[in-house]
Amino acid sequence: DLIRKGVPDEYRPLIWQLYTGAYDSAPRRLYYGYLEVESPVEKAIRRDIARTFPKHDLFKEENGYGQETLFRVIKAYSVHDREVGYCQGSGFIVGLLLMQLPELDSFAVLVQLMNDYRLREMYKPSMVELGVCMYQLERLLAEHLPDLYTHFVTHSFAPSLYASAWFLTLFSTILPIPMATRVMDMYIVEGVYFIFRMALAILKFSAEKLLTADMESMVVYLQHEGPEQWEQHSSAIFESANAFKLNIKKLKKLEKEYLTMRSQEREDQIELRRLRTENGLLLQRVTRLEEECGLMADRLVQSQMIRAQEAETMLTLRCELSVLRRTHAEAVAAAAKASEESSSKCHYSDLPSKQTDGACSVRSSEDEDPDELHADRSATDSVVTPHKQSGIVSQFVNGPSADTAESLADEMHPAELTLDNPSMTNGHGEDSSDLTTDSFDSGLPCPSHSGFFTLPRRRTARSLSVTSTTSNAKSTSTGLDSLHQLQSDLVMARTREADARSELLDLKTRYHEMEEVSVLSLQLYVRVFFLISCMVSQYQNIVWILRFCF
Repeated sequence: DLIRKGVPDEYRPLIWQLYTGAYDSAPRRLYYGYLEVESPVEKAIRRDIARTFPKHDLFKEENGYGQETLFRVIKAYSVHDREVGYCQGSGFIVGLLLMQLPELDSFAVLVQLMNDYRLREMYKPSMVELGVCMYQLERLLAEHLPDLYTHFVTHSFAPSLYASAWFLTLFSTILPIPMATRVMDMYIVEGVYFIFRMALAILKFSAEKLLTADMESMVVYLQHEGPEQWEQHSSAIFESANAFKLNIKKLKKLEKEYLTMRSQEREDQIELRRLRTENGLLLQRVTRLEEECGLMADRLVQSQMIRAQEAETMLTLRCELSVLRRTHAEAVAAAAKASEESSSKCHYSDLPSKQTDGACSVRSSEDEDPDELHADRSATDSVVTPHKQSGIVSQFVNGPSADTAESLADEMHPAELTLDNPSMTNGHGEDSSDLTTDSFDSGLPCPSHSGFFTLPRRRTARSLSVTSTTSNAKSTSTGLDSLHQLQSDLVMARTREADARSELLDLKTRYHEMEEVSVLSLQLYVRVFFLISCMVSQYQNIVWILRFCF
């Protein structure tokens, strides 16, 4: 009760050391050893020294005694507690201690406050304890000041936006030095619970102003306008703070609730990191598939162009094939017609005007080429057996009948002719041209000494027949070669078409895979967006904490 009414300045250093247990603590003996050790955060400490109580006489001089003492105490603690190291809020607490205590005593009291008053947990990088305090303050505000709580909720004015600096610096950044010193007196005696009561007292005192302000106006009031009014009514505020009754068990329960929520949020963060990693992998896969899709699209265009060219080639080949087939049919028809005409001319041509006893022969004129005469003899001479004499005689007398003409044409085919030598003897070595004129006068073919008849030669007709047959055979052979070549080209074109269809099927498969990956990526984006939206409030709290600290 005496401390609540105020501690005299001359007794405050002793009371602080006795209540905290820093009078004979072990860290006191290690202080000067810590000063000899280099700290990894010395540059950060030097940078923030000038912003700690810049208007106070002890610290306003740059590189003066106050700033150097503040630097040494903060550096010693950063060496003493490597996990916490240095936090910006700790500089104001050390400065407040140095205003009442010597350098060594300030370090000893600081170590005790960090270890025994939950202050160290607030300064850890995770700031779990600060989150617990913000959650507890919000629930206490809903219980003791429901109207103000509803107004804050309506404007999304979370406790982390205005009360983080209150807990990290024990009100030393916003309250005047006398009020901050008094807060430290009560904090050393009661611990963090007095900070809750002091926060509720300040909000209750400022409720009338806050209920009519928007979010921005509330921030300005709590940071700048409010402290001036609070200094004028400091006694009333401290009395109001002492009047609030807190349920310690309920605060412990709220702490467990928050830790449970925090563990769930930590799991969500782990899941979020996992999803982000998976999202990155999927993005890489999508990029790779997009590149492959571009390549496959180029191949598809090329294959379509090839298919179009092959279709055009196939159309051209089919047209040529049709023309060649028509030409081949015409050539075959012409060959057949020529063969029939040659056969008819062979049997119905003019008979020889003179006949001999053993054989009848017709010579070419003396001006004919001997080579042509030799080919004519080789292609037209034939031998007839004795048992066919009567039929031949009848044909020479009455003319050949239709059946006889056909059979004679078959018998006179070049494949069945017996070709003699160019001398064309009559079987006894005598030249057939030496036959007597008596044999021609009889009007019938005369048997030779061997009993065979020699038919008259038809050089001109047979020569035309052989030439026509050879030309038709060459034309047919050329048409068949062209037909085979066209068939080969058609097979190759169909093979290329099959390859193009296979590539098109592969492209469709790739496209379906990309669609599946896109669907998975969209689902992943939705999940990531949901988790990020759940964590926005926590991130905002951290931002406002940093703003208040700076």
